[in-house]
Amino acid sequence: MGLESIKVQIQTINTVSLEDQVSMLIDGMKQPQGYDAMLSNYLNESIDALYTDIVNESEGFPNFVDNFLNKRNKNWIPVIIDQIEHENTFIAVGAGHLPGTSGVIELLKTQGYNLIPINRNK
Repeated sequence: MGLESIKVQIQTINTVSLEDQVSMLIDGMKQPQGYDAMLSNYLNESIDALYTDIVNESEGFPNFVDNFLNKRNKNWIPVIIDQIEHENTFIAVGAGHLPGTSGVIELLKTQGYNLIPINRNK
């Protein structure tokens, strides 16, 4: 099952102009250190730092964080709640969707859920 349809994903992508999409790709190729920093933060499970990286990388693209992260996170919460209320569920989302006041973790906490991180080293 998915948290959203392919149609919604395409609509989200289309909130960014084609010119901005090309600029984002070119910027990403020109600045591999940005990718390296994000990868390092991901591997170190530093999701707040990863979120900061994503926000900084998208500064020149209006509404990117709101459209690609915040709105989608908010829309996913009822879907997640409906699923986890019925059965044990593994939910996978991009790491950028987890942190922040509008992140999936905080949104679930505000719905009364107690989230306990799993330490992969144990």
